[in-house]
Amino acid sequence: MARLPRKSVKKSKILLVALSIALFGGAAYIHAQSLSEAAQSHREKLLAELRELEQAMESVQSLIDNKRGEAASLERDIAIFDAQIKKAKLEIRAIDLTIQTLQGKISSKEETIDEIVAKVDREKLSLAESLRKLWELDDVSIFEAMLSHERISDYFGDIE
Repeated sequence: MARLPRKSVKKSKILLVALSIALFGGAAYIHAQSLSEAAQSHREKLLAELRELEQAMESVQSLIDNKRGEAASLERDIAIFDAQIKKAKLEIRAIDLTIQTLQGKISSKEETIDEIVAKVDREKLSLAESLRKLWELDDVSIFEAMLSHERISDYFGDIE
């Protein structure tokens, strides 16, 4: 039985490591966020499909290995090429699933960013209003401010 070229094995290992990191490396971030049930279900479906694709890739790789072990013939070469094409298509589908998963994570992060930006904008407005009131109070002497209100407690209410 012939061995796979090192380059092919190395590419396969790199692809599996990259997919594993992309899919499972962000698990801590996903856990920290509250995903809707639909998004979680979609993610689980994608992961299940990815596992199926990985199993299919392994079986196709086994077929490639078996065909390489057979006597050299045109039919064997065609079968090897067909299996390699099928494996490449499966790898492309696995990458597409990874991209879809990452797009979902990106959308979630964008929503979080939008919420934070809105909160910062509200806090800026509140700070600006507080500074404006403080500035107005500094322009008026304490006696003028106290006399401009009917009750002293109203003056202290404006300070807050």
